[in-house]
Amino acid sequence: MKTKRALVIDDEQVVLDSVSKILADENYEVDVTLSGREGIDRAIKKTYDVVLTDIRMPDIGGMRVLRDVK
Repeated sequence: MKTKRALVIDDEQVVLDSVSKILADENYEVDVTLSGREGIDRAIKKTYDVVLTDIRMPDIGGMRVLRDVK
């Protein structure tokens, strides 16, 4: 069975920790980042089945992250 991969982008560490734990419990391999810009860089280098992002972040907003990742 193929391992599912998720990228979680949020500027709050507590959110990253919580979402990461939930996804890991569902057998996802999870990458996390505190920065929209770093999230875009990671998504360019790896393929993810799902990208979860905060909408409002200091550097790049979540809607732009999703647009660029798509």
